[in-house]
Amino acid sequence: SGPVLFTSVSCTGSESSLYDCSYSTTYTLSHYDAGLRCENVETSEHVSCTNYDLRLVGGEFSNEGRVEMCYGNVWGSLCHDSWDTYDAQVVCRQLGLNTDIVEPFWNAYFGEGLGPFHYDSINCGGSEDYLSDCSKSYSIGVHTCKRGEEAGVRCGTKGDCIHGDIKLVEGSNQYEGRVEVCVDGGW
Repeated sequence: SGPVLFTSVSCTGSESSLYDCSYSTTYTLSHYDAGLRCENVETSEHVSCTNYDLRLVGGEFSNEGRVEMCYGNVWGSLCHDSWDTYDAQVVCRQLGLNTDIVEPFWNAYFGEGLGPFHYDSINCGGSEDYLSDCSKSYSIGVHTCKRGEEAGVRCGTKGDCIHGDIKLVEGSNQYEGRVEVCVDGGW
């Protein structure tokens, strides 16, 4: 549904954005929507990441989800103990997302993680640039949490998207579906 933005898309796999792939913007009256299925998206096996990188997982939009942090080349969850708006604001800032309106979520609102819990009882003041700059009650990897206690966040309002964001819709699960691209704040 919606306008067709790309045709004849060709990627090598090393691109960081769909816009980096070669494509045409010439359309014909008949077109087919593109779809895909991602497998093993949330497993921490064979994932290359940098310590203290953050990502949002399981949200409907790219500006929301369960907060996961990389440590030791493994993606893990953050415990929701002491999780509040200040912590959420720092996560949004670190990810380069809207910090005007932030909303913290508790109790695995965006689903349970598969990796370990990296942080528990995070206490940010709200002005830090990185979550790793905030105080914590426990060392990394030490926690009192169990599944169902993952922290989440929404940065901005529901449905905000950043030009070039990609989402999957109308699949049988969150890892497959028709590919939609954000253009000028809309899908």
